[in-house]
Amino acid sequence: AVLSPPPPSNAPSAPPSPVPTMPAAAERQMTISPSLTKFPLSRRFLRRARVDKIRLQCYVYIVSDYIITTDLTADYPPELMEDDFYIMPMSYAIDGVEYDGKTRAYLPAHEFFSLLASGKTASTSMVPTAVVYDYFADILKRTGKDILHLSFPAAMSGCYASCVEAANKLKTDFPERRVVVIDSKCASVGLGMLAWYALKKRREGASMGENAAYVTELRDHIGHAFTVDDLMHLYRGGRLKRGSAVVGQVMKLKPIIMVDENGALVNIANVMGR
Repeated sequence: AVLSPPPPSNAPSAPPSPVPTMPAAAERQMTISPSLTKFPLSRRFLRRARVDKIRLQCYVYIVSDYIITTDLTADYPPELMEDDFYIMPMSYAIDGVEYDGKTRAYLPAHEFFSLLASGKTASTSMVPTAVVYDYFADILKRTGKDILHLSFPAAMSGCYASCVEAANKLKTDFPERRVVVIDSKCASVGLGMLAWYALKKRREGASMGENAAYVTELRDHIGHAFTVDDLMHLYRGGRLKRGSAVVGQVMKLKPIIMVDENGALVNIANVMGR
């Protein structure tokens, strides 16, 4: 190897290489998720770089061309939220007092279940089509992107039908956009897990059509099994007769419930105690 001599001290220095810049639109859509550890620039590094005003030579960002949404029945950890993912609000009432997340904030989980344990009655209602329409339309107007929605099971609620009807109406007002509604056949943690896998698939580059096919196949491989402490909640929800609930409470009978292949709740066994 031959080393070239250093340039004279009075020689003009070479102009600095231009630093690549990110378009403003892309910067606004930058997605840095805590789970994206495979990328060379971590979220912590990017935050530190901004604070220190370091001029990065490159940017790592993900720009998705569609939105993924689900609803409030999904148990999804807040720390795993990321850009272009939204959870549709829903309302519930406790002894006639409505909580919709807007006019009245949702209760913390421990407070909600404490009220139920004290004898309070909770109730829910189907989300009207007009409310779903406004929710989807707002996203389409703000983002200009298509929507893939993972809905609460049709076998448990009429919310899925409301979402499908709203999506059909949106075809007229937004002919250039698509809203695909998937019956998740999952609930609670299962629906949250399905949403997590859909987001992961999108990060891997799947189109909305590919992702819709993926979650439609994946939903049949997510199992749910749970039991309840108070059978009277099943009675109040119309899923158990009063006589059966009373006898079960006295005998300390605990039903083991699963979500079947249609997304419906089924009792598969009964056990004594826990």
